[in-house]
Amino acid sequence: YEHTVAEPRVRSLFLGFGDNTLDFQLRIYVEHFDYYIEAKSYLHMQICERFRELDIEISFPQRDLHIRDIGPLADALSPRSTHEPNQTGDDHPTRSPS
Repeated sequence: YEHTVAEPRVRSLFLGFGDNTLDFQLRIYVEHFDYYIEAKSYLHMQICERFRELDIEISFPQRDLHIRDIGPLADALSPRSTHEPNQTGDDHPTRSPS
């Protein structure tokens, strides 16, 4: 990156292990703090590009959602359901007439 300075030198640090990750930190120093965000963005893009060139994929954690009982939401989520006031004037989802 054009606004980095020669000293202190660029450093790569291995910080530890995360959930499904190896955590690294790349430290660079720029001429002025005003270049910080631009430098960070530039380096992130360069890292992504290099990963693509090397066919390195970043796996993202997947979460499972287990719904045990949705009770009254079943009607609201049904494709035949509408969200109109019912006859009592309550503003609750009601089933469309069959």
